[in-house]
Amino acid sequence: MSDKYKYFIIEAEEILADLTKSLLDLDKNFDNPGLIKTIFRYTHTLKGAASMVKLTAFSSLAHKMEDRLADLRDKKKDVGHGDITLLLGAVTALEEIFRAIQKGDSEECVDLSKILKSLDNESNNIIFPPEIKKIGTDIKTGIKTTHSTKTQAVKNSKKSKKKHDSHETIRIPAQDMNKLSDMASEIRISHRGLRKNMEDLFKVVSKYKKIEQMYSEKNSGKIIETCAELNKQFSDMLLFMEQGFDRASSFSCEMDEVIMKTRLMSVQSYAWYFEKAVHDIAVETGKSINFVIKGKNLFLDRSLLEHIKEPVYHLIRNSIIHGVESVQERKTAGKDPQSSIRLLFERQNQSVKIICIDDGRGLDLEKIKKSALKKSLINKNQADDMSDSDVKSLILQSGLSTGNILTQLSGRGVGMDVIKNSVSVLNGTLDIDSKKGQFTRFKLTLPLSISIADAFMVTCAGQNLLIPLKFVKETRLLDLSEISSEAGRKVISFNGSPISLVSLADILGIAKADNHLINNLKSNKKLKIVIIKGNVDIAAIIVDSFGGIRSILQKPLTGQLGEIKSAQYSTILENGDPAFILNLLYIFDFIKGMPATVEAHESESPSLSILVTDDSLTTRTLISTILKKEGFHVTLSTSGEETLEILEKDSFDLFLNDVEMPGINGFELSEKIRRNKKHKDTPIIILSSLASDDDKQQGIEVGANAYIVKSRFDQEIFLETILSLI
Repeated sequence: MSDKYKYFIIEAEEILADLTKSLLDLDKNFDNPGLIKTIFRYTHTLKGAASMVKLTAFSSLAHKMEDRLADLRDKKKDVGHGDITLLLGAVTALEEIFRAIQKGDSEECVDLSKILKSLDNESNNIIFPPEIKKIGTDIKTGIKTTHSTKTQAVKNSKKSKKKHDSHETIRIPAQDMNKLSDMASEIRISHRGLRKNMEDLFKVVSKYKKIEQMYSEKNSGKIIETCAELNKQFSDMLLFMEQGFDRASSFSCEMDEVIMKTRLMSVQSYAWYFEKAVHDIAVETGKSINFVIKGKNLFLDRSLLEHIKEPVYHLIRNSIIHGVESVQERKTAGKDPQSSIRLLFERQNQSVKIICIDDGRGLDLEKIKKSALKKSLINKNQADDMSDSDVKSLILQSGLSTGNILTQLSGRGVGMDVIKNSVSVLNGTLDIDSKKGQFTRFKLTLPLSISIADAFMVTCAGQNLLIPLKFVKETRLLDLSEISSEAGRKVISFNGSPISLVSLADILGIAKADNHLINNLKSNKKLKIVIIKGNVDIAAIIVDSFGGIRSILQKPLTGQLGEIKSAQYSTILENGDPAFILNLLYIFDFIKGMPATVEAHESESPSLSILVTDDSLTTRTLISTILKKEGFHVTLSTSGEETLEILEKDSFDLFLNDVEMPGINGFELSEKIRRNKKHKDTPIIILSSLASDDDKQQGIEVGANAYIVKSRFDQEIFLETILSLI
């Protein structure tokens, strides 16, 4: 980021948030001329600030908004929901430019043509699409596939975040800063006093050396006199040191309180973010939502609020897309046409509870089980034995979706997985409750601070390691006779059910699990195990010893340490030794993947085959490049007729069809594929420029499993969709 944008970023970040809040408030009360003037002033300030630093695109968009707002302010036209939607869409575009500038990119990376054209339109019924397409270098030189895998995308986002973190700023009241400065000075003074005391202590040691010399000369009377003098000096110095340490401790505690105060933010500060999410998704889905946030006055650690933004956003998104019904469905069911979604923030002891509850259709447990069976996430015996609670937890599994068709908004089975992962990273828990046809409630329980946590210490191969205490279910001494095998895994019984038994040394790559067991067999010792449990997963891990419960200050891993997958944080123990806090999400994934990993070494599975049908050379080339990089075998077809000829000879694992083609179009082609017995269950994805609800409905009717709009093509989502289907 250029230094010339430094103060623009500080100013614009706050104004953009205030602008969004004000627009959302105006959407609830059109008859508020003062609010319109406030919004106009925010926009005018942004325009001026952007002009000063030569951000032409940003300034131009703010100017267009200003013109539109002037008409509303001067009552040349009445305020309507369409105006608010349009202006919020413009703010989204401004935020895209803002983030580009933060990352050091050019503002040309955001296409403003659509929003500028919409702002010039006098219609009051404008719906601006929530996604802002990226252009600039990628479009000018041809679309480049810069994110070949989800992992790479995550790495890139981490790099961007690191770049952004070095420019984060917070505003602290002047009186608090003065207090911090005064306390820092007091601590420095106390430190100087302690240093002087240490120098005096060295002088005492020197005097004792003289005593030793006098003792050797047998001058006992002089020794007694000197010892009395030294005893008084010792007492005085110890008293002074004790007072100095007390003062330093007092100042340190007071400083911690002031610093913590500067870190606290109210939920109210983030309410606008969730309200805007509801507004945008409701517009996209055409649903009517009454959204209420309770607990806005609760103050939480700023970093915790930042971390929960994404999982809470996904909870809200899931409630709107999957939870609540359309207006017509609700009328048919005898419900209020307007759905209700409540977001509650509550503090309970040292935890914060976040509850998202909707009055929608509830969870269809049978449908969830059928989908899990189809995806091979569970087998028939497991399905028959599952409790309702177990079935509800299935929605947290990656790739599970009960939607009829996949779109950019829903059905990929990744939203709830994001929530589960985020909650696990924060050492929290997630509970699900639902009643079919009435409600669904998600409850997140998180620690108040993500810095200080309770953990259980273990040792493994001489290393001190910590497990977040929330995940520790039980510790046990295990007799070797209690171990059995099931489906190639070592298991033990826990509460009447078999759970996997794995050596922590094997998970960390320190030693092989079998070697660990053999060593214990030879020594005829019982195994020390820790039973760990997440939201869904449970397992037992073998350790060398138990170290008890610790309250720790956890610090994020940075630099090369950040690449360690098995560890999540680090800390310094009371004896000064460093220790890692284990990443339970990685451990559970490792355990679940062990049998699959063994089989993969035994025989390489053939690459999956995909048939792409599109009359556009650009689309065929782009899609082919993306898929081949991911290891898929790709066959290309330029028409529906050519595809049908290919199907007479070959079989495929997935079809990707365009719609608008000469001759047989994509809908007709999909129908014909479904009539083929060989491919009646083969996944079909429609990739088309047609974006209306009627087009998507027709896609469902002809048997497509997913519908992706070309103008909103996202490579990461595209690949996730394919993987979820095959």
